[in-house]
Amino acid sequence: MNLFVIINETLFAAVESLIIILIYSILSNQRTFCRDNKLKTFVFTIFYMMFAYWATMYLPLGYHTLAIVIFASITLGIITETSLWTSVLIIIIAAIFIMASEGLLFLILSVFMKINISEIIHNPINKFKISLILKFFQVVLVIFGFKMKKSFFNNLTSDSNTSVISYFLLGTFLIGVLTFSISYAVSEKGNLVLYEGLLLGIFLTFIVIGVIVYRDMIKVWKIQQKYKLQEEYIKNIEETIGIVRREKHDFSNHINTVYALCMLNKDDTVERIKAYLDKLVHNMNASYRYYNTGDEYLDGLLAVKSNFAFTHNIHMDVDFEESLDKIRIDSYDLISITSNILDNGFDALLSQANDSLKIISICTYIEDDLFHLSIANNGPLIPTEFVEKIFENGFSTKLEDKEDHGLGLFITKKLVEKNKGKIMVNSSEAETEFLITFKMEKISHGDNSKKNYGFNYNE
Repeated sequence: MNLFVIINETLFAAVESLIIILIYSILSNQRTFCRDNKLKTFVFTIFYMMFAYWATMYLPLGYHTLAIVIFASITLGIITETSLWTSVLIIIIAAIFIMASEGLLFLILSVFMKINISEIIHNPINKFKISLILKFFQVVLVIFGFKMKKSFFNNLTSDSNTSVISYFLLGTFLIGVLTFSISYAVSEKGNLVLYEGLLLGIFLTFIVIGVIVYRDMIKVWKIQQKYKLQEEYIKNIEETIGIVRREKHDFSNHINTVYALCMLNKDDTVERIKAYLDKLVHNMNASYRYYNTGDEYLDGLLAVKSNFAFTHNIHMDVDFEESLDKIRIDSYDLISITSNILDNGFDALLSQANDSLKIISICTYIEDDLFHLSIANNGPLIPTEFVEKIFENGFSTKLEDKEDHGLGLFITKKLVEKNKGKIMVNSSEAETEFLITFKMEKISHGDNSKKNYGFNYNE
């Protein structure tokens, strides 16, 4: 095959793909897109180049242009994470720009320079020269538009879900085009080795795009988790502020009470004021506590839970012998795990008689090279047959609103396992304990003989 033909169909197709990306950057006012997404730009260029060459060689005249337009629209939507309709609009604008610039150049060549267009099209060398001039002309115009810094569409938002839909649509499209092209490629007696090689390259690139889509989905999911964690943290702060406001209101009442006792000036006034203040200080310390667990988000959660325990006459014992900063665990997962187990413990304790002593505890320790997180309560015994099913999806010991329960501990177990941990439950007449363990690995640092520990975790 003539070298100039190959260059015309591949190199200039790559330039065309870059023009499309630049037009997208201009229209969406994302002029740093290529710089910030080098891998995506490169993959789109290679993918577009291979498909355009394959479609030109092995699809009937007329159909290959339609196939390239559809392919470019879907692929651009995946790479830029925009909706299909937006990418179609951009491709249409890009096609109009390319056809208009080509038409203008051909008009100049035919009218002013008296050059026969058919001779250019059928002569690979002349076609190469004209294409080189044309692409240079198009790139200059795009760069000029790029430098204008004018905003056209400001509402082109990214959506990873759209990318997933477009990806499956692209796969369906490629299979359909392949099926359509087989008979044409065989009947035209084209180079089947080249045909198969191009198909292999196309579908390998398709897989690479799938990996990029998956990576973007994970990135978006992590960002969403961080936002949820921040929302939970803000919620805990708001509840803490509410507690402080209530205590401030109550504090003024207590001051008035002490003042009234002083005004009465009875013989035992000092003792009575001392006893009153001792009780007041005790209640204030018990109603709200600040904990240093090693995770600031869990600190906020436990502060709110301690106030809940106090208002419901539950003694909450917190003892973090080992700080949580030694565990590399996702903070959102840690909050969900701890909150679910504590809430289950509170429910169990509140089901008991009001005059009974209610205790819930949470502590950490290291034993046998394992990091332990223990959450226990002295609520009712969990029957043995329930213990075996307690982490199953949908299982609940609650009789009321059962459809709304049975998910918390199932989710908790999944989150613990996600972070390479294990969870077990032990229940007796004295207490019910949920024990979570994380395997520790010894890490050596040079010649330092001191043991250092790291944790298996899932990012």
